[in-house]
This record gives sequence, C-alpha cells and structure tokens, in this order.
Amino acid sequence: MSRASAVGVAAAVLVAAAAVVYRAAAQDGRRPPVAPRAGAVRWIDGWERGRQVAAERGTPILVYVHQSAPRNEACERLDETVFASPAGEELSRRFVAVRLTAGDAETRETAAFFERYGRSLPPVLSVLNAEGHMLVPAAGATVEALLRSLERGARLDAEFHALDGATEPEARLRRATLLIDRMAWDEARSALDALLAEAPSAAAHEAQVDLLRRTGKADEELALLRQMLELYPRADHAPAWRVRLALQPTERVASRAEFLARLGAARTALAESLAAAEAAADLPAQAQYHVALADIAGRLGDSAAAATHADWVLDHAAHTPFAASALTVKGHDAFRRGAWADSRALFERVLAEFPDSPEARDAPRAIENCNARLGTRR
Repeated sequence: MSRASAVGVAAAVLVAAAAVVYRAAAQDGRRPPVAPRAGAVRWIDGWERGRQVAAERGTPILVYVHQSAPRNEACERLDETVFASPAGEELSRRFVAVRLTAGDAETRETAAFFERYGRSLPPVLSVLNAEGHMLVPAAGATVEALLRSLERGARLDAEFHALDGATEPEARLRRATLLIDRMAWDEARSALDALLAEAPSAAAHEAQVDLLRRTGKADEELALLRQMLELYPRADHAPAWRVRLALQPTERVASRAEFLARLGAARTALAESLAAAEAAADLPAQAQYHVALADIAGRLGDSAAAATHADWVLDHAAHTPFAASALTVKGHDAFRRGAWADSRALFERVLAEFPDSPEARDAPRAIENCNARLGTRR
C-alpha cells in the first residue's frame, strides 16, 4: 500500500470513529465532544499547578470552573463557542488558563477553591494572580469581556502594590481592605491585627467586622460590633452597626419559625434605636432605622408598616442614599404582593433618580423579573 493510501485509510478510520462517538452521545442525550480547534484555549487542569505556571510566567490566572455531569448547558456553550474559538489563543497568551471540575466529578482542588473563595454554580470565571489573590471574581463570558477583566485586574493590582511598604495608618488600612476584597483572608487578618495594635480606629474595626462577616465568623462579628458601640458610640456609622447587630442573627436559623422570631426581635431592637434617634433629632440615623424597619416589615408581611417607614425616608431624606434603599425596599415588597407593575415602576425610579447607587446595579434584574411575571419585555 502506498503512503498516500495508508494516510487515506487512517483518515477514514478516524472519521468513522468520530461518527460512532457522535451517535453514541446523541443517543444518550449528550452533545458530542467538541474537537479542538486552532487557537483554542490551552487549559491547565489543576489550581496549584496553574499558580506555579503563573508565577513562572508572571501572568494572571483565568480560572474556569466547569461542569459536565450533570449536564450544564451554559458550560457547553462556553466550551463550544468562546473557548474553542480561534480567539481563544489570545486568552492563552494573556492568561494562565486553569480549568477546575465541579458537579458529580468535583475534585479536591475544586472543593478547596470553593472553600476559600465561596461556592458558586458553574460556570465560574474569575481572574486571580499567582499569589491566590482574587482580582475579578466574576469575569465576562466572551473573549472581549475576559480581556477587559484582565485589564481591570491589572489596574487593581497596580493600585494594591502602590501601597506596598506603606507606613501611614490610612494607607495601611486601605491596603488591608484591598486584601479583604482580594479574599486574601490570612494576610488581611495579620495586617488589621497589626494596625489595630498600633493605631486603633473605628474604620479599622469596621474593616475587621467585614473580614469576620466574609469568613463566616458570626459570633466574633457580633462581639466586635458590641465592642465598637462601646468604644465609638457617636461614630457616623454607629446606626449601621446597630442594624447589622440586630439583623445578623437572622442569617443563622434552622427553620422558618426561628427566622420569623429573630426577625421580630430585630424589629423590636431597631424600633428602640429609632426612638432614641428621634429623641436626639439625628436625621441620618432615623433614615437608616426606617429603611431597616421597612425591610423587616415587608418580610413579615406587614406591607402597611413597610410603606410607612419607607415613605418617611422619601419624605424626609429624599436626596440621600437612603432614599434609593427605601425605593428598593418598596419595590421588593410590591413584588412579594404580586403588584409587579408597581414594583417595576419603583425599580425604574431607582435607575432614573439614583443611577450611581449600589441599588441601581441590581435594579435591571429586578425589572426583568417583573417583566417576566407580567409577560412583557422592555
């Protein structure tokens, strides 16, 4: 047999084998595997190996947590379009691409990754550095969006490293809060412990509370909040601490009945705080307590009380950030009552009147949910 004939036979065998795989996959409901294409992303399967390669190359890491069992259509779309495209070569050039497996075939490395950075449903796309610092927790799902996430991560990294060696308390606190944002929990804890030992402040304690909250240390968080109210009773953020102190126990319940009981206790505590703020004529504190009480009332099904508290904020603090919160609380309460058109109108007000607020970032999804219930699109 000539060389050309041998090559032809081999090619025919490969085509036939591929057809068998394709038919088998189709018969059991799975999509056939995607053949590698020129320029497709070159994956490293393993978090620790990926960090090692990133340290050697001096490039950031794109972590992709995928799932194939049970079937995940969103992961399949990413695999077949974004990561198998010729543009994928640019991702491999700019990132160390690490793939982790979740679902029925979840690996120990994936479990360890979720334990540190929080568990999310696949697909997960995040940008980290070789030190394991989280730069962009939720990167985009296109090549262009992923490259923009890379640029954003580089800017954040530059901001962080500009604070290396800082000695001023304000700069050290900024670096510690960035460590929390980067989910570098142990480094953040050490930095804050050192700062609080040398230059204690309400802001540094607030950062410590945030660290305890994000690492699930609920009892330590409550104890620290109580200590802060003793140390800084007149601090600008003291009302927010009281709100958190009242509501945090509702996050740890074993039943609906326990949740409602703790929510009722929070309502009582915050009503007392509101009365004290009224006696002191402290308008910002009153607004914060009214927002929290409106939310609690809505969750308890007391829509009339929710409206009373929220409307107080809209009447007395209409041009403050608390008004965006009040509109959002009213929007959620209207949605729970099935008043989806009213709910949509409230979230649209948030977007129109407070476009730069944190609430405005979540308003579009709330509007989509209302439209879905109404069977309309805008």
